[in-house]
This record gives sequence, structure tokens and C-alpha cells, in this order.
Amino acid sequence: MFQWLLQFSLPYYSLVLTGSYSLMQNFQAMGWASIWQGATMDFGIISSVAALYLLHLPVICLLNVLAARVLSRRLAIMIILVWLIPGLLSLSGLYNIVAVVPDTYVIGSGGSDQLGSVQGALVNSILLLLVSWSISTLFLHAMRAGKKSKSAFDHLWYMLGLTAVVFYVSDGSLKSMADNVAQHERDLSAGFSVLQPQFAKTSVRCREVSFAASNPVLCNWVIEARAYIDQRAQDNWVGRKYNDAPSSLHLFQLPRDQGKGSRQVIDAIRVYNQNYCRGSNKDPDCQRIPVELNQHPDLLKGEVDIFDQYLLSVEGVLPYINYHWNAEVKARDRYESQKAVINERWAYLALLFPLFIGIKISHSSRELFGGIEASVVRKIFKAQARNPWRVLIVIVSKMMDIGGSVARGLERIITRRG
Repeated sequence: MFQWLLQFSLPYYSLVLTGSYSLMQNFQAMGWASIWQGATMDFGIISSVAALYLLHLPVICLLNVLAARVLSRRLAIMIILVWLIPGLLSLSGLYNIVAVVPDTYVIGSGGSDQLGSVQGALVNSILLLLVSWSISTLFLHAMRAGKKSKSAFDHLWYMLGLTAVVFYVSDGSLKSMADNVAQHERDLSAGFSVLQPQFAKTSVRCREVSFAASNPVLCNWVIEARAYIDQRAQDNWVGRKYNDAPSSLHLFQLPRDQGKGSRQVIDAIRVYNQNYCRGSNKDPDCQRIPVELNQHPDLLKGEVDIFDQYLLSVEGVLPYINYHWNAEVKARDRYESQKAVINERWAYLALLFPLFIGIKISHSSRELFGGIEASVVRKIFKAQARNPWRVLIVIVSKMMDIGGSVARGLERIITRRG
């Protein structure tokens, strides 16, 4: 008997387990709950949610059947059959419903797939719709609501259409934010693509004994500076968020252990560029900085020209990198925050829309089936109110019968053991 009950309940557990994953993703997006426990993920929480979910199914089924009964007896019988079909198919072995477990689970808020799987969202939506439809149908029946109630709810229902306008504007702004982030990333890449080859070529020159001897400050500095620039160029957006942007103040003070100040390093770089790029016999590696990348501090003073060429254009390009580094971090923070709000919003709507749809359908069901004129719900409560002693006697007698059966069973067990 227990094995049959287990086999009968299996498809229902598979359905609620499918819904539990989506439900927990919704709660994760809204910040209500998480499977992240300290430093580990506890997927047992989802199993617990599924078990609790399963215990609510009989209540939902009872509400569903009762609501159908106040509309039509045939509808109630049909609803019962629909609820029994998955269990009967499982018992007969004709078909088994398998739980849909996602391959990934998103931790945190704002993930693109935090609304859960399509199957899980469908299970949750249908059950929420059934709960809403049942409660609304029973309420309308008890209140003997007519067309005015339907018309009143239609006002709210049609006003919900205005949310589409708000959502369209909100989602449109998200795309512009994403484009802004991508543009800052391209700008950063352009800045590093200018500096990295220049540092690499300067490092090669510093390996020559004669060059290193004539440019000691530059060559002592470029070793650390090149490693620093290469490391910052490899940072992804997480690294850029948690690291300070490359700055001239930091970069020109790298060889502190050798007693070199930033002024000495700057002068050494300028001499290097002037010796190889300002005369008539220019080095073939000298290059002009693109205008949009050149933020040399002496441009406004007129001491340098936008057409000047450099072997090492760190003074002009590094401020550009610094600006777009900080701008990209701010833009991405705004983008992630807005994406989290949108995801949270859809998570709420995934729970609210089925409730409103259920109320809307309950009004239509009442018009379609008509329903029983006398309120079955009120009739039951009135009958109980008129006969409280009869109800109490029935309850007590049933409890006594159950108690007597248990006592006789225990007596037989004790007798056999004796």
C-alpha cells in the first residue's frame, strides 16, 4: 500500500521540485532567500521547499474542487479527474513525469536567468492561477457578485496595461547602459593597445648596455612600469572594480626603493621622446597619439602639440586610461544595479500576474457556468452555526471510534507478545 502511495505521489513531487527551483530563483532575485549558506551552497534547501510545496497540493486541490462545485457538479468531477491523471498514469506505468532540474543556479541578484526554467515558471504560474481562481470564485459565490464586480475588476485589469509602457522605457534604458559600458571597455582597450607595445619596445632598448647606461632612470623605471601596465591591461571588469585605476601619480613613483622621484621619471621620459622623435632623424617607432586618446597635461599650456610623436606616450595616454577605467566601473555598477531591478521586477510579476489572471478567469467562469444561486459556502457555515452540538457530538464520536480502534490494536499486540 505504501509503495503504491509513493508511486502515486511521485509525479506530483517531480512537478513541485521543478517549480521549487524556479521559485528559489525568484526569491534569490528579490533578495528574500538564498541557497548560499556561508561559504557553501545548500541544495537541500530546494528539496525542503519542494516537500513543503507538496504538502500544499492537497489544499490547493480541495480549494479547486470546492470552487468548481459551486459552479457546476460536472466541472467539479472533471477537475478531480484532472488532478488524479498524473498519479494514475504513474501507477499504471504508462507515463512518468520527470523533474526538470536546471544545469546552473545563479547566486546573487541580477542574473539573466534568475526567473528560473520555462517548465518551473509554468508549474508555479498554473498553481498560483488555480489558487487565485479558486479563492476568487468562492468569494464571488459567497458575495453573490454580479456583473458590477466584473466591471470593477476590469478597471484594474486594463490599468495594468500601462505597466507595459513603463517596462518598455526601463528596458530601453538598460540597452543604452550596456552600450555605454561596452564603449568604455573599447576605449580602455584602445589606450592599452597604444601603451603596451611602446613599453615593450622601450624594455628591449634598455637591454642594450649603451642605452641603459645613458638612460639609467628610464630603464630602472620601465621594468616595474611595464609589468604594472600589462597587469592592469589584463584585468576584467571585476578586477577594474576592485583595483584602483592606473594613474600618473602612482606610475611615476614606482621605483621608490631606488630613491627616484616622479619628477625625475617624467624628465627621463621627455628626454627619451625628445632625443628620438623631435629631431630631423626620427626613430621609425615614433608615433603620433590619436587626438581622442591624447590628454597630455601640457596640451593646454601649449608646451606640446597634438601632432608631436612619441616612443613612450605615457603622459598623454595614461590620463585617458584613468578616466575611462573609472567611468567604466561607474557605468557597469549602474548597469548591474538596473539589471537587478528589472530582474527583481519580473520575479515579482511572475508571482503577481497569475494571481490577477486567476481573478479575471473566475469572473468569466461565473458568467460561463452561472453557478448555484444559493451560496453553498454560507449554507454550510449556517448549518454548523445552527447545530453546534451535533457537530461536536460527531467529532467526539469519531475520535472515540479512532481511539477505540487504536486501543484494540495495542491490546492484540500486547496479547501476542504475552
